[in-house]
Amino acid sequence: PEAAWGQARDLLQQLAALDAQGAITQHGREILQIPLPPRLAHMFCQSRAAGQGRLAAELAVLLSERDPLRKEEAQHAGCDISVRLDRLRDNRRREPHWQNLRQLVRRLEEGAAGESSSVAPSSSSSVGELLAWAYPDRIAQRRPGSSPRYLLANGRGARLAEEDPLATAPWLVAAQLEGGGREARIYLAAMLDETSLESVCKDQLMETEEAGWDSRAAAVRGWRSRRLGAIVVSRESMALPASETVVAAMLAGIRELGLAALPWTPALRQWQARVGWLAMTEAPVSESKGEPDHWPALDDQTLLETLENWAAPYMAGIYRADQLRRFPLAEALRAQLSPARQAALAAQMPEAVQVPSGSRITIDYTPSSGPVLAVKLQEMFGMQALPVLASGRLPLTAHLLSPARRPLAVTADLASFWRQGYAEVRREMRGRYPRHPWPEDPLQAEPQRGVKRKPD
Repeated sequence: PEAAWGQARDLLQQLAALDAQGAITQHGREILQIPLPPRLAHMFCQSRAAGQGRLAAELAVLLSERDPLRKEEAQHAGCDISVRLDRLRDNRRREPHWQNLRQLVRRLEEGAAGESSSVAPSSSSSVGELLAWAYPDRIAQRRPGSSPRYLLANGRGARLAEEDPLATAPWLVAAQLEGGGREARIYLAAMLDETSLESVCKDQLMETEEAGWDSRAAAVRGWRSRRLGAIVVSRESMALPASETVVAAMLAGIRELGLAALPWTPALRQWQARVGWLAMTEAPVSESKGEPDHWPALDDQTLLETLENWAAPYMAGIYRADQLRRFPLAEALRAQLSPARQAALAAQMPEAVQVPSGSRITIDYTPSSGPVLAVKLQEMFGMQALPVLASGRLPLTAHLLSPARRPLAVTADLASFWRQGYAEVRREMRGRYPRHPWPEDPLQAEPQRGVKRKPD
């Protein structure tokens, strides 16, 4: 498959076996002469030049064969390949499988180098350094926390068993992994110190200037970072870089803080809900050309997902959480509606309606059950039907209130309430609120905001 071929090409370029154009290099030709897979052959070439040919041959054999440790011994040793190396070098171990491995080491070393070399003492750092030549993409940094979880240079995650002797190592080279997905299990590895990391990966370490969201400071910070693939090897503070980078970091901060970090007002939440109801009812806008067929989605989830589209243009000069209060949220959101849609919103989903008493009553669009008009019952005398919303596509529910502004009735059919429900409400309420009108025929009565007028 093309993806697998691309990964193989990238690895061979990382091992210096191919050049940037994909042509084989002199080092690649040398690798071909060694009877090992490309990773191990590259390690062998590099190690031989550094006087570590025997160690490279030993590691190559250990990595090419099954784990020579018995099950109980392997459980005690964990994934540290250095333990296997020590057993391999212990000539007191005369078991056939150890003898066979030693013979393979001699053959490999003699076949590649033309002669056998003495066994050089090896530290854990030199073992890690050699493995880093073979597995540069599997250099791993321990993640923060108590669990032995690691981030590989290639971006994947990996983990050790909790009881593994290497579980506290800050740096590893993971030679053998098992498991797909986001986090693999490490089966063979070696510790790597930062000095060896700098030496082996000096050509792969990239220095970048970047900005990111600092959760502790609730602000954007600038950093100069040295990276090995996905791993941040070191980071130091610096002045904030280019504005686009700062904006991207600030948007990441908003996503972490949540949309409530922006300066919402009750009126703006009502506006958002009005747009949402029109989008849900698919209310038409106009016959204008160029208008999309649907209303934009401006719910919280969509707004968070599309910050780059609507919020980024208004983020200039904002790089801390406490500066978000000056973010022009209303302007940014209203800019998502064309003039035709703004006119349609005002006409089809009004902020308030005038009731028979003359009062303008604000509609509450935020309930999930639908828009609500909460109004004193006496102010609605004479009204046969509730106003229509979204060209009749969305019902308006009236919460008819007592003089103390407690709900007496909830209805979307005002005429039906006057015929069937009002008489019962009148019987219960006229004694409780005698100073307020409770006429027998509410459709013929004069609407009233307050108490009964005294006769002259």
